[in-house]
Amino acid sequence: MPSVRFRSPLSYTPAVVSIYFAQTYEQDNSFLIVGERLNASGSKKVRKLLNQDDWDGLLAIAKSQVKEGAHMLDVNVDYVGRDGERDMRELVSRLVTNTTLPLMLDSTE
Repeated sequence: MPSVRFRSPLSYTPAVVSIYFAQTYEQDNSFLIVGERLNASGSKKVRKLLNQDDWDGLLAIAKSQVKEGAHMLDVNVDYVGRDGERDMRELVSRLVTNTTLPLMLDSTE
């Protein structure tokens, strides 16, 4: 009878991953911290910054969420009267070079 070899169990560290970085998180807390302040639907400040095309101001919001311990960033730029596709492209292109966290792209469409 041939001998059977069992593969040892895989071990891994829980994480969310972007193209540049893996952000580990402790599963003991039983929750994942999603930074949701970059949301034009729920934040007057974000809508104001979008209307002014203040990308640096939006990046400052993202960086503050990183400092506060977010595991990933939720990004929603959908706002009536704005070109959401262009805004998302503009903001995400800046976020990927200025933050290390994975992004969760959120849209009403």
